[in-house]
Amino acid sequence: MKMLNQSAVDKWMVNKKQKEIVKVYILQVLLRNYLSSINIEAEVISEILLKAASEPEFRRRLIKSPKKILDCYGISNEAKQVIQRTIVDLTQ
Repeated sequence: MKMLNQSAVDKWMVNKKQKEIVKVYILQVLLRNYLSSINIEAEVISEILLKAASEPEFRRRLIKSPKKILDCYGISNEAKQVIQRTIVDLTQ
């Protein structure tokens, strides 16, 4: 087996560390985007619930046709379920 000189080993280690740094950076970007989308959905949920609390007509439409109303917003099904459960809890 051929022995690698120290310079080749050093280059290999630097390359390996650079690849690890790139992986960490990519994960960081993905996590930041994911958290950003969660934050945006939380803001939309808050806006919808505030509107439902302050506008009786909107609240009635939301109770009567939640799917129709919530489909107008670009939120996930989980966010829609949170809103629907909250509206049900508030109206009981």
